[in-house]
Amino acid sequence: MIKEKHMRRCICIGCALLGAAMALFALSIQAQPTTEPVKKVVYKPPMRGAPAIRVGGGSRGAKPGEEAPPAVLVLGPEEVGQTTQESPALYWFISKPTDRKVLVTLSNDDDAEPLVEKKLSGVKTGGVQKLDLAAEGAKLTPGVQYRVTVAVVVDPANRSLDSIATCFVKRVKATDELTAALAKSNSPTEKAEAYAGNGMFYDALGALSAQVEAHPDDAGSVKERADFLGQVKLDLEHPVNDHR
Repeated sequence: MIKEKHMRRCICIGCALLGAAMALFALSIQAQPTTEPVKKVVYKPPMRGAPAIRVGGGSRGAKPGEEAPPAVLVLGPEEVGQTTQESPALYWFISKPTDRKVLVTLSNDDDAEPLVEKKLSGVKTGGVQKLDLAAEGAKLTPGVQYRVTVAVVVDPANRSLDSIATCFVKRVKATDELTAALAKSNSPTEKAEAYAGNGMFYDALGALSAQVEAHPDDAGSVKERADFLGQVKLDLEHPVNDHR
């Protein structure tokens, strides 16, 4: 009888411990987030449904025995991107270092000469590159559409083989809504959010990129910019050939 009572007591204690463990497990599951964090920096194009005119430069074929050229992208939306800045920082991407010549130009169809023309003898580090218009002494005229072009010269004797990427930028006046949103912004992310929500792609990218440049080892800032670029179908991990 004593032995039977002891067994019953052990079974009761075991059941109680099991119940407590299951309750703790249920609470731990409830404490975990069930959805991904909401993206704060959401780009809202100023002209929804505008035609896609961005061109990406994937790797073209190389001559036998030569290394394939890198892929290049200009970091802009598929449509004409906007900025409120007179001399914004523009960004482009190259998939790997190269010793080939790289030409970076900013031009418009009304002028015979480019506003900016940089001739690079190569690029030492792959990844995101910066074209600082302020440092180049270049100023955008409001309302004028500019073409940003990056070309990797595959064969100087046959420029039709260049790997080319193109995007477009236009300077516009800041709206009252944007000005008010910026006045309430207290961080680079909030500034980027204000710009992106009011259709200013290049200004939002500039704010996010400035944060990456200031804290290059901050994985969160890098991811935040990558998520933003992903909204306009720019995948820096897997740049694709998008010639048109």
